[in-house]
Amino acid sequence: MPALSPSELSAKILDALSESGGVGLPVPDGATNPRRFLVSHQDRSFSLWAYAWTLTPGGRPNLPYEYRIQVTTVSSPMPRNPGGPTVLLGYEPNLKTFCGFVDIRTLQRALQDGLAFDRKSNDEIAVGVRRDLLLYYCLHAPELHEAGTETETLAALEKATEFREVLDADIARLSQERRRPHSSGGRR
Repeated sequence: MPALSPSELSAKILDALSESGGVGLPVPDGATNPRRFLVSHQDRSFSLWAYAWTLTPGGRPNLPYEYRIQVTTVSSPMPRNPGGPTVLLGYEPNLKTFCGFVDIRTLQRALQDGLAFDRKSNDEIAVGVRRDLLLYYCLHAPELHEAGTETETLAALEKATEFREVLDADIARLSQERRRPHSSGGRR
């Protein structure tokens, strides 16, 4: 599938923000990277910067399921939003999901579970995101990527997104900073 135009990508982001419970307004010049939006969600408003491209197959024969962002029109380091979240997104039009460099099967799991995690060979965590959770991802991306670098935390996150029971034993394996006080009602 050919790459979406900048305005189509911006429209997909706005649609996903709406589906995930927010209201987004493009800021002038928001059709190019970074795409800038003013977002309102519940009782808060903030600025969101999204660097976004269409996901394309990685092209490596030994990784037939790899999809990646072909970063163009910007150079590193990419400026960060001083007033809110900055996210790097790839959009897969057939699955209507967002992600970065990822195994396409992660996006298929995200379509089913909402969020899906993929530990890459360099231990970086890619997160697949269904459209209706894009706003949640934008607000929590740093924590999700950081938490996912810890093996036990990643396992608990995967269980939670797949609606499998997270047991007290799973919580006990997490680092102290990842544990939250909880009642044991319903968990074993």
